[in-house]
Amino acid sequence: MLGGRAQVTRVFQCGGREKVIEECKNDQVPGGRPRIYIIDGDLGLLAGDNPIVLNLNRLYVLSVYASENLLISKKAISEIAYECLSNNSREEIEKVLELDDFFSQLSRLFVPLFILYAAARVLTFTTKTTGFNVMQLCTEGGRNITLDETKVAAHSEKLRENMIGSTDAKKLEEVIQTISRGILIDFWSLRLFVSGKTYILPLVFHLLHRNASYLGTIENLKVRLARYTKLDIDKGL
Repeated sequence: MLGGRAQVTRVFQCGGREKVIEECKNDQVPGGRPRIYIIDGDLGLLAGDNPIVLNLNRLYVLSVYASENLLISKKAISEIAYECLSNNSREEIEKVLELDDFFSQLSRLFVPLFILYAAARVLTFTTKTTGFNVMQLCTEGGRNITLDETKVAAHSEKLRENMIGSTDAKKLEEVIQTISRGILIDFWSLRLFVSGKTYILPLVFHLLHRNASYLGTIENLKVRLARYTKLDIDKGL
């Protein structure tokens, strides 16, 4: 993003997404201390309505759903598990975590779900989408909090039925096909388009808690992930 020409020395929180955009709009006069305004890619990555079209100077839109998506890395998760289970070999930890299977399930269930969320945004359908608590899509049994495929399917079907009630099925399918074009159901798409903050990280947290005896908070987990994660998924950073 800065091309190695400068370093970030101070970070300020302006507030929510719209507040950051507003502050950037009010800061278009050249000169002064170098500064940049950063917002999440959000559903706009799929819906195609991100404010990059506003052509605002100093505005940077992440190419991932949220800043937390930058932390999603199999290597980083494995390293934290290794710290928790230091008596185990890395090979043993990989078998315990089964990250390939874990992320394969998340990709298969969440990428289509977020495409559906984006379709709701394109069709201006007012219902809770990304704000839907991911824990409501899980089966809970003590420490064994896992994603429930039946609940995800039921949630997706209910959302689809509600949207068809407000538009027609043909229009909905056209929008879904347009959004889906060129998108693979894989780990890369999961990291790009699914909320790392509210969907992926909570499940990573419970995976580590369950399989690696992780005892920290989810906020502490973010800090620890950042130590091992590369920012290769966002080419502008």
